[in-house]
Amino acid sequence: MNILVLGASSVIGSEIAAALSPGHTLLLAGRDPGRLCQAAGLCRCAGAHEAIELPCDLERGSAALVEALGGRAVDVVVNAASATSRLRDDDIDPAEWSAYLRVELSAPLELVAALAARRSTPLVVVYISSILAVTPSPNRQIYGGLKALHEAALRRMARATGRLDVRIVRVGTIIDADRRTPRASALGRAVRTALDRGRPVVTYGASGRALAAAHRIHPLLFAAVVRAVRIARRLRRPRTDAGGSMCGRQQTKV
Repeated sequence: MNILVLGASSVIGSEIAAALSPGHTLLLAGRDPGRLCQAAGLCRCAGAHEAIELPCDLERGSAALVEALGGRAVDVVVNAASATSRLRDDDIDPAEWSAYLRVELSAPLELVAALAARRSTPLVVVYISSILAVTPSPNRQIYGGLKALHEAALRRMARATGRLDVRIVRVGTIIDADRRTPRASALGRAVRTALDRGRPVVTYGASGRALAAAHRIHPLLFAAVVRAVRIARRLRRPRTDAGGSMCGRQQTKV
């Protein structure tokens, strides 16, 4: 099976690629050639049949990546790419909207449509989303909104074309984007499980599951859980630690 991983030069993307490697061919797309080389090495060590590096930034659009694939068949697309995962709303530069939207929405969706059109059977798409797509978060509404929009767009494409088999993994825990940690590896295994079991939506992380459940039950319960999660994170994190984000480096406030 040929598995295309978008955002494979990130720690999260490379760990997911490694988890999916045994017996498969990994097509690794990302903007950093050096990190892509490291990701390819991880995949080969994990048992990949082949690991092919595709240094290509989604900011350039989908056509560049289609060209880089060179006609290779793709059975599964795992989208771990994001332009806003490290950014709070106040950090978003309005002058960069077109670049953010290409990476977060238009380029991956156009790519999925192009790859699905080549196949006689549905293309499996695994989208790495965030719990912030379904729960409110002060100063992270743009990131969460883009994730929710991408989820909705994939579902709409699946219904309209019948050519997509969509799986969504919502990350609900802090994962350092710059260091390989047990949490990053565990996320990779969770993605592999979601792919193997065919579950349409998976929430990864106990705090994320608690937030989602509380949000569905009652706003006051949700507020209490949010406060408890924040306190727990402060107690675990040294004062000098800059923290992480939901799939990012900066601390995320949920």
